[in-house]
Order: sequence, then structure tokens, then C-alpha cells
Amino acid sequence: GGGDVLFLVLLDSFVCVVRFSVFTLSILRWNWNWSIDFGLHAPKLHIFRNEHLYHLQVGEFYILLAHALFALSRGNMPRFPMGMQVLVMISGACIFTDFYVSRDAQKHAKKEYADNERVIISFDSSAWLFVYHFGVAMFIEDHIQHTRPEAIGYSGSSGGALVAGTLSSGIDAWDLSSWVISRAFPVAGRNPFKLLAECEIALDTFLPKNAHEMSTSVLRVLLTKVSARPPFLMGEVVSRFSTWSEIFSCLRASCHIPLFGGFLPYPIRDHGWYYDGLLWNSLFVPWRAFGTRDSVIKVSAFGHPFADIAPRRVVLPPWFAVFPPSQEALLGMRAMGYADAKKLF
Repeated sequence: GGGDVLFLVLLDSFVCVVRFSVFTLSILRWNWNWSIDFGLHAPKLHIFRNEHLYHLQVGEFYILLAHALFALSRGNMPRFPMGMQVLVMISGACIFTDFYVSRDAQKHAKKEYADNERVIISFDSSAWLFVYHFGVAMFIEDHIQHTRPEAIGYSGSSGGALVAGTLSSGIDAWDLSSWVISRAFPVAGRNPFKLLAECEIALDTFLPKNAHEMSTSVLRVLLTKVSARPPFLMGEVVSRFSTWSEIFSCLRASCHIPLFGGFLPYPIRDHGWYYDGLLWNSLFVPWRAFGTRDSVIKVSAFGHPFADIAPRRVVLPPWFAVFPPSQEALLGMRAMGYADAKKLF
């Protein structure tokens, strides 16, 4: 009704007045960062500064999104314009919100291979379909010098992170994947709630004690960081590992699927709480490569159309990711990954 329209106009007008006032003062080169000075050696109380304009704009998006959903539920406004408002506010919030945090950037860590042009093998999220990724990893270990950090690196999310970590830390991909098929499948193949416990056993058994040293600046692991502040969920990329426990925790956290791993996120000591790497788009979280000079080879067990290595002749059903049909089918997936990698290289 009229009250809803008035609310929209007043809120948007207020934000526009503030925004264009700031733009005008910036053009005139006037200082618009307002603060209260309490004197020498005393902290200043900031009333309005640069980041407050950003918070105001994002806040408007979320308020108008909530209003549109409220109007749709109550039927106060026509459904079509309110539906369009929902889409516009969601897109605006996504564009203005920074969903990316880099733990390594916060440490100001030195990037040993920043000037190198490297090939990065990037493995997508996969769950049980990571057996396909293991087939690709077996081909790489058989035919490529995969432990040359100045020439090749790896990145991964969820199950893809486990395969990327296998290559970066020098684990035999055939041994680990065979253990998964023969040992983990009988336990967790029909009970996905036991899958992460098997993941922990595999990491504890196969991850070398120097894995953190071998994987630093060679491996990029995508995580979903949970925060008490908006936007609450952020994509975090880790490529430096101080200890064996840290790389263990990062790989385990990247596979922490909500519900199957419990409702609470997975804790990493001194860093926070995390969920599975999920399916963060590279547009929002640049997780695949270390730098713009890297060449990325994308591996997708789900047959992503833009992947460089993916099953093309046979489409793997998505439910295989949670409920694989049999050990024979897993062996076939691994062989398929090997064959598809051979076609590319």
C-alpha cells in the first residue's frame, strides 16, 4: 500500500542524499571524514568515514530485501515488482559484499613462486565422485613431474581438496584411492554420516609428517568461514601451512558437509570455524590460481561444461556423490578419470 511505497522512497532518498553528498565533497576535495577529537594522545571518535558509506549501502540492500519479502508474504504490494525488487537487492548485495578472505594475505606472507608461470591443476567439489579425481591424479603422478613447486601447483574444494593435497604432499594416489574404495566404502558407502570419520582416518594414515612444508605455496584449499558478522559466510583460501595439524585441519574442514558433519562448523585452532568449501564461484572467491600468470586446468567429476577434464561420454548421476552404487562403479570412475586426463595431456 501507500505506506510501503513511502518507506521505499524515504529510505532510498536518504541513502542517495548521503551517497551523492559524499561524492560531491570528494570532488571538491573537502574532508568528509567526521570525527570528534578529545585532545592530545586521546583516541578520536569517528562519526562518519569511508567504510560507513559502504555499510550504509549494503544495509539498504538487506533492508529492502527484507521489506520485499515481507510485502510478498502479506500481499501489500503487487507480486511482480516485489519479486523484481528481491532479485535486484540480492544481486546488489552480492556485488557490494566481499565474500573473500585470504588468511595468507593477512599474514603478509611471502609468495615464493609469485613470479613463476605455473600450471595449476584445480579440482572441484565432488564428495564420493572424488574417486574420478583420483584417476586424474594417478595419471599426473605416472606421467608428469608433479612435485616441482616452481612449475606446478594444485587447488581444490571439498573432496577435490583431498586429491589436490594428495598430489602436493607426495601421497601415492593409487594407494590412497584403493584404501578409500576397499576400506571406506564398506563403512560409509551407505551411511554418509560416517564419511567424515573415514576421511579423518585416511588423513591420519596417509598424510606425511612434512606435508605442511611440501604443500605451502603449492596447494590452495577452499574453505567456508563462518563469522558472527555479516555476510556470515565467506570463502577463505589457505595456501600456507605452519604445522602438520594445520594442513590436516584445513583439508578436513574443506570436506565438512553441513548435516553429514553435524550442524556446527568445524573448528581450526587459532583461525575460526568452517564448513565445506561448497561451490564458491571464482568470480566471488578467486581460489583456483595463485596469480594471474598461472594457467589453470579445471577438473570436474560432475561434467562442468567449462572444465578441461570431465566425464563427457558418461554423465555421472549427482546422487553418486552421496550414495555410490558399488566398489566396481568406483573403480570405473577412477579408470575414467585416468583416461580423460590422458586425452588432455
